[in-house]
Amino acid sequence: MKKLYKFYLDCGRMGELEGTFVAKQEELEKYYGKTIYFQECLGKHSEIKYIINKEDFTVLSEEQEFINQAIDYHSVPAGFDFWGKLLDYSYDNGWQEE
Repeated sequence: MKKLYKFYLDCGRMGELEGTFVAKQEELEKYYGKTIYFQECLGKHSEIKYIINKEDFTVLSEEQEFINQAIDYHSVPAGFDFWGKLLDYSYDNGWQEE
């Protein structure tokens, strides 16, 4: 079952990353504790290394009909596309084991 998540990461003086996306909980959980490298996602010289933590995600909805409508109306992903960025990376391209 898919859930609608909100991702939030405070990056200090550089700004913040915030967005919503849809994923299965077990798919997301397999990335907890891994480090991902976001290349200049907040502008020039803003490279961010981030250890994926459960606390950075909030479940907004588990209601499948609502989630399907949000997808149909292109309301998700919105903001920083964390899930899309996560799926774009492989262990050879930006991943590091902690």
